[in-house]
Amino acid sequence: MTIHQIFYRGRSMRGTFIDGDYLQVSKIKDLKPGDIVVFKKPFNDEENKEFIVHRVTSIHKSAITTMGDYNLFEDKHTLNADHLLGKVLSYERKGRNLKVANGFLGLLQSKRVRMELLTKKQILYIARPIYSLIKKTGLVPKFWKPDLKTIVLGSNKGQKIKYTHHGKTVLILEGKHIIFRRRPYDLLF
Repeated sequence: MTIHQIFYRGRSMRGTFIDGDYLQVSKIKDLKPGDIVVFKKPFNDEENKEFIVHRVTSIHKSAITTMGDYNLFEDKHTLNADHLLGKVLSYERKGRNLKVANGFLGLLQSKRVRMELLTKKQILYIARPIYSLIKKTGLVPKFWKPDLKTIVLGSNKGQKIKYTHHGKTVLILEGKHIIFRRRPYDLLF
């Protein structure tokens, strides 16, 4: 039985939820590690209406430890039952109702998401110097010539130049300063 419906927004549960997912929150009948819960920060004042969605990692007597699936560390503060709004059992995304992995399967899901995050961080750590070296050579524009559209915008700060590729903004220049860039298009400039 759903008691609350909330829209998810944030990064801490990326890989499990995305911004705009409509979470179905139910009353907690039994709570176990791996369950996704919605709670109010234990140190928040009563005026703050924001809730946090994280997964239970452990339960010791009345202390509940949580962690976001996309976080590398457990939350600093432990919770008790009074902090909990409920347990997420399902969510709606693009009109489809999807079930949440809770319990042991939820723990496996969170481990998978964290492994993806760590792998991504390691790849970026290795690739960043290589990427910088490729950029310094200036060879990329000689071999890769995407069909970029140039849009010149005037503002009170001066002229902005916006480059797009297939409708996506890839670079914005204000004078000689780069305001926004999308990789790998920055290799062209």
